[in-house]
Amino acid sequence: MDSIQILATRDLVPAPKITAAGTMPARLATAGARTPGLSPAATEAVELSYACGVSTPAFYDELRNLRRERLLDAAAELIGEDGWERLTMTRVGERSGIPRQSLYKEVSSKAELGEAVVRRETDRFLTGIDDRIRANHTDLAAGLIAAVRFSLEAGSRNDLLKAVLGAGQGSELLSLLTSRPNAVLAQAIDGVRESARRHLDTLPDEETLETVLDCVVRLTMSNMLQPTVGVKRATTRIATIVNCLLG
Repeated sequence: MDSIQILATRDLVPAPKITAAGTMPARLATAGARTPGLSPAATEAVELSYACGVSTPAFYDELRNLRRERLLDAAAELIGEDGWERLTMTRVGERSGIPRQSLYKEVSSKAELGEAVVRRETDRFLTGIDDRIRANHTDLAAGLIAAVRFSLEAGSRNDLLKAVLGAGQGSELLSLLTSRPNAVLAQAIDGVRESARRHLDTLPDEETLETVLDCVVRLTMSNMLQPTVGVKRATTRIATIVNCLLG
């Protein structure tokens, strides 16, 4: 909370240049006393950044990233608890502790917030996929099948995804994936391709690689969004296709 308060008061307390290591201008040192809402602990954190020689731009960049992560965490929690339709920017602000003015500096609308939540969730899945492909660096098929299994298992335990797909919930957020799927689909294919090229010892020709990745990603996303069988059976089906395509 303190770091968020620091960032929220940046406009009230302009960031000065560091004059010397361990030295901070007095006008910022007294910011906690002059600025409503900036706690002594928050002021101490700012002072510490100067004492350690942390540059002001880097310090505020870190705080801004922290604020955005807290915002997305709060939104994901609320969607998982009550569904997308009941999500409001006011509730996100209350849950995250981020002032309304600062909230709208990060996302201009509920739709943009939904897109950001989906994008971050995709990035997290891609990190797990990258780990599986790296662990199977000698075998493309094995790496892709491990990645499929991970994605389906993680998806089945994901409260956010369950809320999006739940009966009567998440229809607007689901539309971010179904009516405009290209952004998520392209991000997923690009991520898997990058992992394959970075970690695998050998790769098939470009056309075969693109065909396999396109099929695997589309089938995996389809089974995550609209599952008709269990994870084990879905993985086996996709594995059959992968092995056929790779010969």
